[in-house]
Amino acid sequence: MEKIRPDLSEVPATLLVPLWARAEEQKRADPLVRDPKSAEILRALDFDFGRFRGGWMSQLGCCVRTAILDREVQAFLSDRPGAPVVNLGCGLDARELRMTGYGMWYDLDLPEVIGLRERFFPDTERVRRIACSVLDFGWMDRIAAEGPVLIVAEGLFMYLSGEEVGALLRALGRRFAEAVLLVEMLAPLLVGRNGMHGRSATAAISNGWPTVSGSTGSGAISTRRAAAGGICVSSAGFRGSGVT
Repeated sequence: MEKIRPDLSEVPATLLVPLWARAEEQKRADPLVRDPKSAEILRALDFDFGRFRGGWMSQLGCCVRTAILDREVQAFLSDRPGAPVVNLGCGLDARELRMTGYGMWYDLDLPEVIGLRERFFPDTERVRRIACSVLDFGWMDRIAAEGPVLIVAEGLFMYLSGEEVGALLRALGRRFAEAVLLVEMLAPLLVGRNGMHGRSATAAISNGWPTVSGSTGSGAISTRRAAAGGICVSSAGFRGSGVT
């Protein structure tokens, strides 16, 4: 079978790093994230993933981040079965295959990413793809939500300015009566220290983003993986009148 060349521009191409990280994790006997789809996609792509070898901090950090967010998404859905989930900047993540209990699942990313994603993820009745920028707020009108909605933004906000994120949060607050946002934060110690992601993190600081000190705080993450403890996941809930 002929391999697929991922012709992506600079920022969308960063999705290849977490894809590689999750696929690499599948080689372990006790993977933090069980995601065989990532290994399947990696094998099908015409791309030299060997350039990422040696980036153990990125590999570890991506998987810890994903494992924590998976846990929080599933906890939300266990409490609110049938709720819709919006995965912003979805890349080639297969989170909808790892989760249970959602009503509708919406994967949103730029058109070039969704075009690639369609090669690997078939249409289903409960999963919809939205090809647009997260800053094109018209996508919110395509979300069917009568009650609480879960919004996941993994590895996304570092590519937006503080002003853009503020505008997004205000738009979400206006559009949805009740929503929960899951997003990771980066500790100052890690900013600029990672060969693959440090450039983006440094850019995030220059764009007006604050950093926070913290740790994963997850008992489910083994001591072997504690080196990624600088990643902190923040779960923020907001209502329509609560975002200013």
